[in-house]
Parts: sequence; structure tokens; C-alpha cells
Amino acid sequence: MESASSILGLPVLVSDTDRFVAVSGLKQKDYMNKEIDEDLDNIIQHKNKYKNNTKVVIPILSNGDPIGSVTILPPEGQELSDLEIKTAELGAGFLAKQMES
Repeated sequence: MESASSILGLPVLVSDTDRFVAVSGLKQKDYMNKEIDEDLDNIIQHKNKYKNNTKVVIPILSNGDPIGSVTILPPEGQELSDLEIKTAELGAGFLAKQMES
């Protein structure tokens, strides 16, 4: 199965509630196991989808509790389309289901 990064051609970051646990499309050493910042933590804890010019973040919810996030970064100067947002939502949903079983 191909990763979302290779399908979309965009960087994808997956975090738990403390740090990044998976990185695709970026230098892993720059992100892997690095602590998430306060902004990302707030997005995760509020359980709401977040989108701006620099990223889309979808919290991963397991049994209603926030356990992490999927973040997709757009190419510089471009916005993410509904396809990328839906892909992030599907990824977050898939990871949530894996954690529940």
C-alpha cells in the first residue's frame, strides 16, 4: 500500500499527543520524535479539523478521545484542495480504528 505522501506528493506528519511518530515527504530527522508545539496540541485537544494556508490538521479520535493528529502540508504558495483534506480525514479515521481494535 502506498503512503498518502507518495499518492498526493505532499508532506504528511502523524503525531500522538506528545510528539511526531511518522513522517513522509520531509527529512525524518527534522520531525521524527520531536515534541509537538502548543498550537498543534490545542488543535488535537479541541478535536476540531484545522486548515489554514500552511497546513491541514485532522485530530485522531479513538473512542471520542484525542490521541494524535494527521497533518498535510501544501506546496509553498498553494492551498490544499478538498482531496487532500479528505485524505487526511480518511487517514485519521483509519488510525483511530486501528487503535480501537
